[in-house]
Amino acid sequence: MVTEYDTNKKISFAIKVNPSTVRSEIFDQHVLNGNYFNFVNASYELEPINDKQVKLTLTSGYRLTSKINFYSHIWGDLILEDFQDRLLAVIKMRCDGKK
Repeated sequence: MVTEYDTNKKISFAIKVNPSTVRSEIFDQHVLNGNYFNFVNASYELEPINDKQVKLTLTSGYRLTSKINFYSHIWGDLILEDFQDRLLAVIKMRCDGKK
């Protein structure tokens, strides 16, 4: 669900994972089906750098529901960082005209 929209500047949305779309791999099921880790929201923001370049910033939020949150937040941050890095790499590749 879109929670904020500013044309050509920013879009934010709440995230709810549909369990039927999650791959059957153990890691995906464990992480994305909400056992202990839930994606909550994400936001893309565009910022012009010059006439030919734009900076794309992706921010995301998540919630942990484990009994070891003091430790699990490290893994949550790593999972989210890996996801964001891969997603931004795909977006950059497509913007560069590669498939």
